[in-house]
Amino acid sequence: MSLTKGRCAAPGGVVGAHRHPPPPLPLRTRHQRPRLRRPAADNDDPAAALNQVSDILRKYGSGGSAGEVQSAGAAPVTTAPRRPAPAPPQQPQQPARNGGMGNGLFVILSLNFALFMGANILKLPALGQLTLNHWAPQWWQFGTAIFCHANWEHLSSNAFALLVFGRMVEEEEGALGLWLTYLLAGVGGTLASYLTAPHTHTISLGASGAVFGLFIVSIIAKFKPSLKRLLEFVILGQFVVQQVLGEFQMATAGRGVAIGGMQVGHVAHLAGAAVGVLLVVLLSKLPETAD
Repeated sequence: MSLTKGRCAAPGGVVGAHRHPPPPLPLRTRHQRPRLRRPAADNDDPAAALNQVSDILRKYGSGGSAGEVQSAGAAPVTTAPRRPAPAPPQQPQQPARNGGMGNGLFVILSLNFALFMGANILKLPALGQLTLNHWAPQWWQFGTAIFCHANWEHLSSNAFALLVFGRMVEEEEGALGLWLTYLLAGVGGTLASYLTAPHTHTISLGASGAVFGLFIVSIIAKFKPSLKRLLEFVILGQFVVQQVLGEFQMATAGRGVAIGGMQVGHVAHLAGAAVGVLLVVLLSKLPETAD
């Protein structure tokens, strides 16, 4: 055994003790990524994969409506359907105006025809007490006389005017407005007729005063800022003006019209028209109610 530069050397041996380095690791390029092994259950069980898809759709939603996810060999998976959006509240519909006869006008015309048939066809003596007797008037006769007529010509002319102008008033003011106009204008006409010939052997009857009141109310009610209403106002208005002026000329001339031996004064017509104007003025002063 000999020493060489501080190291021990033995024949047939290795000079110096050296550790062997570990084996080198396999080189991996930067483009390679570690592979993740998928559990065997994902590949072997299609129902599990469909359940995962269904869970994702329920969690995050989808562009379309939820339905059934189905594949061959797997049970269908149903998702909960979406609730439809609530419908907006519907506004109450206003009753349409069909231009037919209203209930108020129907009752008025029915009373006129019923009393005419009872007095002229059935000859009921009690109905004679409904006309206005100027010699000994009763308080109810000022109202009941506006539903009585002397003959068929008298009734048919007033019924035609009621059908045209009474319907217009009822469409604009309702059944209550029609009845108020008919009663107040009619009573005003019979009162004016009595005051012009009190305590005389005169019988007054007929709905002419009420008709003239409806003339005025219907025409003024149609006067609104509309081209159609303006045209209707001009056509009907000139008719009403001619009727009123004609009655005024007959009244100032002192001439009356005798129908069936009974006097129908023109003053009653003018008084009914005046009551109609007064009603329009009073109604315009009332505050409008909100819908």
